[in-house]
Amino acid sequence: MRIQPCIWTSYYEEFTPQAMLRKFARQGWYYLELSVEHGAQLLEQGSPEQVGQELRQEAADLDIQFAQGHLPWVGVDIAGEEPAKALDVLYRWLDLFAAAGVKQAVIHPGGRDRFLAKQVMDPVFERNVESLRQLAGHISQMGIQLCIENMDWTATTAQEILALINAVGSDAIGICLDTGHLHIVGGDQYQFITEAGQRLWALHIDDNEGQRDQHLMPYGRGSIRWDRVLQGLRAINYQGAFNLEISGERRCPLPVREYKLDCYRQIVSWMLTEEGRLPLE
Repeated sequence: MRIQPCIWTSYYEEFTPQAMLRKFARQGWYYLELSVEHGAQLLEQGSPEQVGQELRQEAADLDIQFAQGHLPWVGVDIAGEEPAKALDVLYRWLDLFAAAGVKQAVIHPGGRDRFLAKQVMDPVFERNVESLRQLAGHISQMGIQLCIENMDWTATTAQEILALINAVGSDAIGICLDTGHLHIVGGDQYQFITEAGQRLWALHIDDNEGQRDQHLMPYGRGSIRWDRVLQGLRAINYQGAFNLEISGERRCPLPVREYKLDCYRQIVSWMLTEEGRLPLE
């Protein structure tokens, strides 16, 4: 297997899940990350199992696969004061993902509410571990994996995420690198990737200027060292999806977004072949 170009479906967030699939297929994108926006629309239409299976068939008819899916985070804090409520929400989403054929479910670690309220963060690690253990048990027979995303307020390094994974003790939990989040905290992309090693199962590829989460396409006005990203992926022989999370590129008329998407496919192809072979400076 080789790394597959992939994109977050939120790029076409204003379309229904079904219309979104057709748009991506027409433009040659066959690996997708199911966004929170489209997941929420689906869950309003019926049971997770029913709507997930229907979407899976519609995607298969277009030769599309859901390499990843993003679990909700707004109002869903697995290390908050009411983790049971957060878990009930996530169980339903994981049922949807399993039915839709999502391979990797990306999750934000809990604790953001305490961080924003400037409260003591001491209980966060153990609460995350307990909630992740419950989620791992839920997906144990689903053929789906959970990927903890690095954030700019907690779990900022690969070592911190690996500590969570080791404490949970489940083979069903890995890591999703968000290159933009890592850039904001001044982390080194190559170091993160090589430390994550074989636990790196998912990617959020996006750029920024180092101050805030802009979700830009690589090689624009952002300042991430993409040579360090690509050499890191080569060093660990990464075989997952090369997923673009570039909602910052939506601020243009729809025809322009479509032209840009054609260009992005060519850029990603170049990144994964020519740029990926260049030595580090």
